[in-house]
Amino acid sequence: VANCLAENYSALTGLDALIQDGEHMLIPEEEAGHILDDVKSWEVSNPEEKLKKLMSFMQTLAHKTKGYDIWINRCLKDLDLQIFLINTVNFCKNPSIQKILFIQPQLHSLLEPHVNKVKYFPQVKSMIQWIDQTESEEKQVKITELSEFLKTLKEIQKALMEANNKSESLETVEEAQRKATCVVTTALSSFLNYLREAEQPDMQLLLLCIAAGAGYQLESNVFQPLLGCTEINFLLDEIQTVQHRYQELKTICTDRAQAFLVLKALTTTVNVSEISPEEKTQRLGLIRQHMEHLQLSTKFGQVLTKFETDHDWENLENNLRLFIDGNYEDTISALKVEEVKKQLQILDLEKKETYNQQDNENNQKENIEKGPLVDLLQRLGLEHHYPKRMSRADFHLIYKTSGYNTQPRSEQELPFYFLQKLLMLD
Repeated sequence: VANCLAENYSALTGLDALIQDGEHMLIPEEEAGHILDDVKSWEVSNPEEKLKKLMSFMQTLAHKTKGYDIWINRCLKDLDLQIFLINTVNFCKNPSIQKILFIQPQLHSLLEPHVNKVKYFPQVKSMIQWIDQTESEEKQVKITELSEFLKTLKEIQKALMEANNKSESLETVEEAQRKATCVVTTALSSFLNYLREAEQPDMQLLLLCIAAGAGYQLESNVFQPLLGCTEINFLLDEIQTVQHRYQELKTICTDRAQAFLVLKALTTTVNVSEISPEEKTQRLGLIRQHMEHLQLSTKFGQVLTKFETDHDWENLENNLRLFIDGNYEDTISALKVEEVKKQLQILDLEKKETYNQQDNENNQKENIEKGPLVDLLQRLGLEHHYPKRMSRADFHLIYKTSGYNTQPRSEQELPFYFLQKLLMLD
């Protein structure tokens, strides 16, 4: 209906018509309907490709609609999709099934935490228990040193390069990427768990944000899309470089090290384009969560507090760079200058509002006073005297007029007779 109205409006007026309310929801709703129709015919003999398709659709849907409402309320509530996911879990429980390591993270990302908002989903508790349980392969992986994690990345890097060089088949390369993603995800999860137990929130934050720059989803703890040579190279180079610089600054000054950590957390990405404000906001939430366990100085706290008031990413990053370089005074001075500018802008705005209010009051008063007064002066013939004083010639005119007429014949003669009577009383 909306599209029909827009087309007719354009045809009649020659102007472009935009559907602003709800347009962004129409196409995703239709796409959800199409993929749910496909699910009805899906078999679970090879669930990996189907889960990959669902993962891609869910991420695209969330990007288009800025949320997971359609995925939760339309997709996860669909009985056919629920049956397919249940059958997938039952199929993967078979001990003879390999490739199970990557299926679990996919199912985890599709269901959690979204399924908590779905009232009816049969067998969902047992499914979540199976998904969350630690597989034997994962139990054997226990990483407690950064060097061990870097060693795992180098092994994966070598395996991916060999797969790219030896095989021309896209399926073979993609299979190598799946295995690489599984191994890296497992290794990263193990190392993060160790850092959490060892109470090293700074290193946790460092690894999480670099991983996020390579596509690691902070909500689902899964890399999406699959890791390739570019992402593995990025992880290796960035982790080593950032960790070395962080430790170097930490020996000099904790504040500078923390500023470096926050800046890297906000800006690190494998992509050429900059990180979007939405993703920066998500990372800032992660920063706050980990910064609760770190003792921030008053000076560094001022930098973060300033952002809470103006929400200016560029200013925050510039102030962090000043802090990293050791220019504390420049940072504080910049904050003070910005604060003074803000106060002056507030004062200027208040002054303008006061003047506007006074002008409005004066105009209202003038309209109230002049409206009826002007009408009366016009009726009495005195409008050309207002607001000036009457001269001596006016008094002579009054005297002359009063001498010829004993009674006023019009409203315009009333003022002169009245003034003549006043002069007679003087």
